[in-house]
Amino acid sequence: MTKKQRFWNIAAIYAVGFLQLGGSGMAPVLARLGDAFPQYSTTAIQFTATIPSIFVILTNLTTGWLCERFPKKYITAAGCGLAVAFAVLASAFHSSLPLIYVWAGVLGVAASLSCTVSPAIINEMFKPEERVGIFGTRACFSSLGTMLMTFVGGYLTGIAWYYGFLVYLIMLPGLVMSLACHPKNTRLAKGAKQAGSSAPFSIRKMIFPCFIGFFVSMLYTTAMVNTSMLAAASPFIPAGRADEMGGLLTTILLTVGGAAGLAVNWLTQKVGLHCATVGFVGLAVGYLGIFFSDSFGMLAVSSLFCGGALTLVMPHVQVLGSAAGGRRQELGLSVALIFSHLGTVLSPLLTNLSQAVFGTADVRYRFLTASLLSAAAAAAAGFAVCRMKRAS
Repeated sequence: MTKKQRFWNIAAIYAVGFLQLGGSGMAPVLARLGDAFPQYSTTAIQFTATIPSIFVILTNLTTGWLCERFPKKYITAAGCGLAVAFAVLASAFHSSLPLIYVWAGVLGVAASLSCTVSPAIINEMFKPEERVGIFGTRACFSSLGTMLMTFVGGYLTGIAWYYGFLVYLIMLPGLVMSLACHPKNTRLAKGAKQAGSSAPFSIRKMIFPCFIGFFVSMLYTTAMVNTSMLAAASPFIPAGRADEMGGLLTTILLTVGGAAGLAVNWLTQKVGLHCATVGFVGLAVGYLGIFFSDSFGMLAVSSLFCGGALTLVMPHVQVLGSAAGGRRQELGLSVALIFSHLGTVLSPLLTNLSQAVFGTADVRYRFLTASLLSAAAAAAAGFAVCRMKRAS
């Protein structure tokens, strides 16, 4: 692969990565949906952001079959095209919450096609030692894309709440670059296939990436879907500035996530798979700080701790999932991402769990619940990594 080919192929992969966080780009709309459809519960409103993950899971079941029959560049481009279609359809037709659920399903198919197949292209084009760094930088672009969508979406929802869906037009560059930059046959780099890729699919090796992918997605989504509601309910944030401050907190989370994505390769060289442990510890500390915050400044500082969790963990989920797939790397990657999105789908249940445990609907207690679960996940991940090191 020439330097020019490498540059443009990586650029296309990063452009598609803008959609990796799926429904998170709808965060500014969620705070307005309750006013638009007051007859629905908070959980039903939050569910709008998790429906894409349900369809990611369902579509991922067919990913291996699709990759065997169609060039990956066209599958990726189709996903980007569906994201653009979602932006147009959801902003034009939004008369009921069930209809928005339908469009959210379209977004889920889009995210599955583009963001599952694009990492598979990385596995085929780049050598094993390069992949964590590329996945990490791609995670940075995922945070950047979601940050841009939530930032711009905050202004668009101020005009009309349904204009917030237009932020998914950000996938137009991904659509064009996938078609223009990726060759039909993506196996370009010599030695790109992972050593041991002739091995059979390993269920045992799938356990760890599925575990950390599930919990980091579930717990991180807690922040993404509740931050705007937290700002609206906080007594120290003026009601007229709740949307602005909620958007700023989300921006802090995603900015830190982007920085962590750039550092994940360096950190992996220092602590290995304990990157996952570090990510969960950050969530536990950050969410606990959010619970005890008595000023916006403390909320912002607490957000710094939990912002990098997703980008520290997910590159390892993708690399380990692919490796566990053996000769069927796409299947291993799909299974790992299915569990990751399953965590996102189930994240609204933390609202019910928090209310059941603490007896209050106060949004701060959702962060306390997530903090306790993050601490437990950190302990479990740390123990599992130590076990794997001893076994090797």
